[in-house]
Amino acid sequence: PLNRLLAAFHASDEMEMPSLTSAQLLQSLAKNSLDLILTGEKGPEAEDTVRYAWVYREPLRIAMPSAHPASLSENVALEALADLPLCWFPRSANPQFYDKCERYFSTLSVTLKRGREPEDSLLMLAHIARGKGFALMPQSKCTFHQAGLCYRPLADDAAKQLAIDVYAAIRADETNAAVVNALIALSQPDEPEALSLIHISEPTRPEPI
Repeated sequence: PLNRLLAAFHASDEMEMPSLTSAQLLQSLAKNSLDLILTGEKGPEAEDTVRYAWVYREPLRIAMPSAHPASLSENVALEALADLPLCWFPRSANPQFYDKCERYFSTLSVTLKRGREPEDSLLMLAHIARGKGFALMPQSKCTFHQAGLCYRPLADDAAKQLAIDVYAAIRADETNAAVVNALIALSQPDEPEALSLIHISEPTRPEPI
């Protein structure tokens, strides 16, 4: 549904899928390198320099070794993977999401071991397939398959707490009508309990930001 909305802008030649973190995307927005971005979580610069519109909530899944006993469960609790290191990213990549996850991790009955997340996601998944760790990944990224690797949904509480809220963002002082209208078209009513992009119908004008 999101791709259909993006296609309706008739701007495919001007769209990019840069390999950038959310923090780097916001920097590109500030530097006028990009006019509209899709970013995970809302940054502290909200209202001042960036105008945000909530788009959807992306569920996380666990990428894990298929030989691990927890893989037999339909939904996996993070405590069940305490014997494996979590492939984890640096806070600088996305401070808001990192802090949200760390707050949840602190409530667990076990302490999760951490390992540095490789920059190459395929290398990370190959590492996991050999039984060397596990990772939390957006559902839409769980498309690579190989022997020894599987994906499982998180247990209910973790699924609700750790899902990624994805926002469209533009500069707060943006005057280009096409960019402002694109933000409005992407904006969805905030649905706190939604765990996926379940419906996008006619564009809805958001509440003032």
